[in-house]
Amino acid sequence: ISNEKNMNDDKKITILIVDDSIEDRETVRRYLSKSHGNSFIQMDAETGEEGFGILKENRLDCILLDFHLPDMDGIDFVRNIVDNPDLRNIPIIMLTGQGDESIAAESLKSGVQDYLVKENLNSDLLSRSIKYAIDKKQSDLGREKYIKEIEDALGKIKKLEGMLPICCSCKKIRDDKGAWNQIEEYISDHSEAEFTHGMCPECIKNHYPGYYDD
Repeated sequence: ISNEKNMNDDKKITILIVDDSIEDRETVRRYLSKSHGNSFIQMDAETGEEGFGILKENRLDCILLDFHLPDMDGIDFVRNIVDNPDLRNIPIIMLTGQGDESIAAESLKSGVQDYLVKENLNSDLLSRSIKYAIDKKQSDLGREKYIKEIEDALGKIKKLEGMLPICCSCKKIRDDKGAWNQIEEYISDHSEAEFTHGMCPECIKNHYPGYYDD
């Protein structure tokens, strides 16, 4: 499911309202219909299970979720969304009948983008919250992608640690299986380094004295 839309576009924003209260759903629909500059497609679900059915069949831009549902609470619904790779891109706004700081904190921690108290709702507040939730979700996904790229890059870097047994004469290194390897072979196997061969001035002097004098 993609959420590449912007609230300033002419495209309609598809909203899923998950709430078992008919009156509350009607109130939300009324606020959305009065929103200035934004056009919404609204879908309804009375239960969490019904909401998941709609999610699987439709492309949605945002979910307005009641905290208290007849078959599950809002936190469980959110966690199921976040744990589903096909649905986790959808921003979620939690709605509650009355303000509760503990519920607000738990909701935001579980993965919602915003938290609103129903009795404080109005058209402008709801519209701004939807825009904020969509923008925040896209920003979070972008940051997650960047972090994963960094982690993947760091995962490719092999580090050499500990003491390396090295021959004082030929400079071969003994590996953990007891075999002796050329130093460049050992380093190549244990890091991302590549070798290009040359000769230092001291070796040139020892092996090619005539060339060195010239």
